[in-house]
Amino acid sequence: VIWSHHDDGEYVGAHLEPYPEFTSLLGSWNADSFAVIHWLPRLTSRHLQHHGRQVWAATRNESLQDTIGWWNASRYPKEIAGSVTALELERAGLQPAFGRETTDRFIDRPLKRFLARHRGLTPEAVIEAAHKRRDGFDLLAKQLAKGNAARRALESQADYELFSAELWDTQLRAEQVAAMLKDGRDAKLEAEKLDARPALEAFANMLEKGPGGPGPRGLLVSMALRWWPEIEDLRQRAGVSPLRIQFAPTRHEELAFARSKRSWWIDPSGMLWKALGAKETGAPIVSRAKPPSHEDPTIAELSASGLRCENPVRIPLETVLAHPVPAGGHHIQLILTGLAGANANARCEVKLLEEDGKAAFNATGSVSGSETTVLEGDFALQKSGRLTLWVAPQVGEVVVCGLVID
Repeated sequence: VIWSHHDDGEYVGAHLEPYPEFTSLLGSWNADSFAVIHWLPRLTSRHLQHHGRQVWAATRNESLQDTIGWWNASRYPKEIAGSVTALELERAGLQPAFGRETTDRFIDRPLKRFLARHRGLTPEAVIEAAHKRRDGFDLLAKQLAKGNAARRALESQADYELFSAELWDTQLRAEQVAAMLKDGRDAKLEAEKLDARPALEAFANMLEKGPGGPGPRGLLVSMALRWWPEIEDLRQRAGVSPLRIQFAPTRHEELAFARSKRSWWIDPSGMLWKALGAKETGAPIVSRAKPPSHEDPTIAELSASGLRCENPVRIPLETVLAHPVPAGGHHIQLILTGLAGANANARCEVKLLEEDGKAAFNATGSVSGSETTVLEGDFALQKSGRLTLWVAPQVGEVVVCGLVID
């Protein structure tokens, strides 16, 4: 069994090095069959074809260059087929494989450690080479008619190179921000430049233009759930991105191997929220089929569910990956609503407690019937720390739908 990619730090990127003289190798193993495992068909089909063609008499032990050349000669005009082959060969030689699948972190090590098979290569060189290949594929695509299948295939390859460059550039900056935060330095300027979405969007564009399938689509979701939160957490720790928490039902695969305990929500504007349910909060979560309308679409969707405050509740507040809230001035927004069908007004007391029990914020929240309201105010933290949201019912029952601390 041959792996085009592998979970152990080689889940996406250029395919792993193929076996040369493959027919001879199978003979030395007394093997009469083989299989190739791959989940990125657009990017690893050459890896599959290369081993397959090596076992045919007419193309016995064919080189990777010859396989890629054969494929492109049958797919592209002869004027550009050689250039496409050169770009694909360069990617096979210079683009490292990277990423994990079976852990909570998609990138779980410094980028330099993904370069073990590429001595002398640096993350900066990987980014620069990906940008150049992207420009190359894009230039070749523009030589073909719009809507042409071959042009879409080249545009898909250009999108993949953009994905690679954006991810490596973002992750390299993330390493710098993490080091600055560890040293106690102000990382706001660098953290402002962090954004996982361009890389994810480029990968999605690649899938739209080329054959997708469950493997690549699953990888996109996986990166969105495991890499994006890492980037957002650094932004929150640096104080350039709000803490966003949604209270909603969450589901857990209790019997899954190495299961994740994290849940997320992406709002209508494309922002990432941490989702907490009954298991995470210890309080009941209620949902409604028809939430109250609101001019803000994010608040409208938040109002579909929330934490029911039958009794006083205490919810730990941290960044998306459980780091302390940074020091400084903050603004809180607490989205509140009443129980579905409620006619009477409800009221609750709200506090934000610091680690020493001191109330950094104290206010009364009121809702009219089942409508949605936003309780907001300012507070300051002299030093970073973990906060506790304390909500106690005073009149009726209030539902806490979400929280933003900016």
